Amino acid sequence: MRLDDIEIRKMHPSEAEKVAEVDSYAYQNDPIPLVIYQSNSEEARKTREKNLIGMYTNNPQETYVALLQYKVIGLIRSFPCTGLFKQLEYAEGEHEHILNNKIDELTQEQRQKWWYMTMKKHDLQTPHSHVGPFAVLPEYQGKGVGSKLFEEYLKRNTGTTCYLETFTETNAEFYQKRGYALIETDDVLGLKGYFLRKD
Repeated sequence: MRLDDIEIRKMHPSEAEKVAEVDSYAYQNDPIPLVIYQSNSEEARKTREKNLIGMYTNNPQETYVALLQYKVIGLIRSFPCTGLFKQLEYAEGEHEHILNNKIDELTQEQRQKWWYMTMKKHDLQTPHSHVGPFAVLPEYQGKGVGSKLFEEYLKRNTGTTCYLETFTETNAEFYQKRGYALIETDDVLGLKGYFLRKD
């Protein structure tokens, strides 16, 4: 595979299911889905894929795909944002219940809400471009596909404040090499979250 063979373009609506499938495979062993679903099984992957189909169909925002010979091998989704999950709140006693129980004793919905609420807490309250998801199929990772996708994203957002979160140090370093500054860290679901910004 040569990087010159990779085409980057906006996702077509008809590709929503394929993009959701690629996303689910790329994140099958990512720390956040692993801890939310408590599994990297095929069943857990399919559950996540089903949820993602709805997102890419109904709320694709700015989703770009990387294609190799017409096959989707990667994607990057971004959207204009001023604070995530504004209407989402903990019910009385819910946060304390979550924090006082072991992660594997919480329901999937409680684990997901903890993650959402942590992202809400750190997300910028001023207008910005928010990245997520950003994914490349495992067999194409480490070959420059992600870099090419991300360069396209940065080119489209020149002069815009950009923000994202990640839950691996390796990913945080990837973004820092591309001009992002680490502004905060926090623990969620037993993981260290990295919150980064580029002006």
